[in-house]
Amino acid sequence: MTDATRARGRSVPRPIRHRVTRWVRIRRRRRMLLMGMGLFLVLETAAALLTSPRLQLKRVVLQGTAGLQPSEVAQVEQAAAPLRCSNLFLAPVGRVQQSILALPCMAHAEVQRALPGVARILLTPRIPVARLLQKNSAWELDAHANFIRPCAADNSALTMVQWVSGEEAYSGNPAVRSALGLLQDLPVGLQSRIRKIIIDQNSNICLNMYDGLVVKMGQEEQLQKKAALLARIYDKAPNVARQLALVDLSCPSMPACILRKTVTAAVAKTAAVLHPVD
Repeated sequence: MTDATRARGRSVPRPIRHRVTRWVRIRRRRRMLLMGMGLFLVLETAAALLTSPRLQLKRVVLQGTAGLQPSEVAQVEQAAAPLRCSNLFLAPVGRVQQSILALPCMAHAEVQRALPGVARILLTPRIPVARLLQKNSAWELDAHANFIRPCAADNSALTMVQWVSGEEAYSGNPAVRSALGLLQDLPVGLQSRIRKIIIDQNSNICLNMYDGLVVKMGQEEQLQKKAALLARIYDKAPNVARQLALVDLSCPSMPACILRKTVTAAVAKTAAVLHPVD
């Protein structure tokens, strides 16, 4: 043993070293005891919050049901049933919200929890802008071509989109969505002139106007440009249907038309062939 080691050993007597070690142990035990008591307090508080009857959701309030039918409101209430009598912190908010959003009539839904014991559900229903008529069904559509609900085929309050393809259209169909986008691009005054939008099996869009004019818009390319061209035609010649029977805007850089006199003459010639006069 060196002299330095002996000096260090003699600098701290053994009784003092033993006393320091005992105080370290006591402090460690106190710290562990306090940590245990704190953890117990946290667990007790959590148990009280999660089991207290005062924190149960007793009411579910629906807001934004103005655009829904009674059957759809009943579906929302059924989807929100797990919220009733559930704890404020354990309520299945995400699951209920997803169940409500799965309804075709719903665009957005948000579940909010509030004291005392109230769950508010903010609803945003889909807004119908047109009706889709196909072979075996008719549906209300929103601006993104999503099916909202079945509707009567003769509902004249909404613009009719007729699907003439052999296969049934599905919700969010790109061709139908393009046709509705075209409808939104037109001025409001021109939208009211459209009697029917026809979409064929090749996704070609054709507008049948109330004044008898047929407008071929072609496929979804350059629809905004075609809509602007059609709006300019009606702006310059509001009574264009008196002179024209058909306008073809499939290629907006080279529009074409058929005169109504030509159609009348062709119809008369066909009638003469089918029903000759003796």
